[in-house]
Amino acid sequence: MTEEKTTRYLSQIGRCSDEGRANFESLVESITSATDEDVESVGKDARAQTSRAKQEADDAIRKISKERDHRIRDIHQKAEQKSKLIRERKESLLAEINRLRESFESSMKERRGRIETQVKMRSGAKASLTAVEETEPCDTLQNIAKDSLDSVRQITASCKKIKFARQQNHSEELVGNLNGVQHSWELARSTPIPTNISYPELLAKSRSISSVIMTNEVRSGLFEINTDTEQARTIVEDAHFDICDCACAYNDTLVVSDYNSKTIHIYDMAGASVKSISIPSARARVAVTKDGLVLVGDELNGKIYFLNPRNGKIIRTLPIEGKKINGIYHMSRGWIVIQTGITTISVYDELGVLRETIQDDAWSELRCAVSRDVIYIMYKKMDDPTTYVGMRCPSGRIEVIVRCKISKFLLSEFIVTSSGNVAINGDNEILVFNQAPGYETVLKRLK
Repeated sequence: MTEEKTTRYLSQIGRCSDEGRANFESLVESITSATDEDVESVGKDARAQTSRAKQEADDAIRKISKERDHRIRDIHQKAEQKSKLIRERKESLLAEINRLRESFESSMKERRGRIETQVKMRSGAKASLTAVEETEPCDTLQNIAKDSLDSVRQITASCKKIKFARQQNHSEELVGNLNGVQHSWELARSTPIPTNISYPELLAKSRSISSVIMTNEVRSGLFEINTDTEQARTIVEDAHFDICDCACAYNDTLVVSDYNSKTIHIYDMAGASVKSISIPSARARVAVTKDGLVLVGDELNGKIYFLNPRNGKIIRTLPIEGKKINGIYHMSRGWIVIQTGITTISVYDELGVLRETIQDDAWSELRCAVSRDVIYIMYKKMDDPTTYVGMRCPSGRIEVIVRCKISKFLLSEFIVTSSGNVAINGDNEILVFNQAPGYETVLKRLK
């Protein structure tokens, strides 16, 4: 009995051992299979990630190459544009030099002709005196001598009276600068300012030939005064904001900047509000180009914005580093004249390059205006109550054309009207100075 149990137990132990070995083998086979699948899966993921990384790197390289090529093209295009502009300027300067040379030769030829004429006249007068001396009485000789001398003096004075200079622009117009204040510009009239415009201030010229735009003490009204007829009319009674600056556009609208808010307002000449446009800064100085763009001078930040008034978008920004913009004016060639200090005027070209600085240590304060590409400067000197208005000649010299005394402590305002007259804000009146009679005739004869 004991032997049978033993045999049975051994048989059971054998079966358990066989089952255990089978289980272990199954377990090993299962683990081996799972591990191989995991390894293969990891390999696939690694290969997929590697492929994506290569694709992304290739895309990034293509993008960088494209951007690089685009920047290189832009650099070449800008360089070509600048080179073209330099070549055009060179050609323009050479053409201007040729015109100046021709004008010089023509002037010399004309002056030689005048001198020869004077010599002939003097010789003729001398011959007449010699011939008459033998037959005529003494009083007749004196009359002939006086007439001849007066003729010679008149011709000589006419030759010396005018200096000729060509404007530094692309036009063919010549400018005759008449020497002497009393012989060049004179006070034509004094136009009274209506009493309803309290503490008036000149703002801008009107598109009308002899009219000016003014504001009042509270700087909220706009008024137009015709300096010829002395008629005044109200454009805007109360704009409900403080007017900082004003410019007249070519479509008979007024561009007005707000002193306290970042806005410019456009009015028609009847006083109706056309639109209001947001700008980057308050206290802006404004001017209008011949193309109708509005130049907005950021007074405090030293930037000029080219604003399209039709859609209100800024199409270009011109930085004026380290400058405070107290006034801005536009020339037909595209240059910009800026009052950049109490006694300083800076002239920039269309690319923002500083072309010229106008200043004088003798000036205590100044104001500026531009008309027909000529720069006019009103200024005072230290310890001198006289107000001067000068016109910058092509040579760079400031020729004084007006001297007057105004009781205002600070420098008054002035503008150059559309007709070319100088209008100064005087004591409750507008002082209008114009060019001496015959000046326009001289210009026409010179063309």
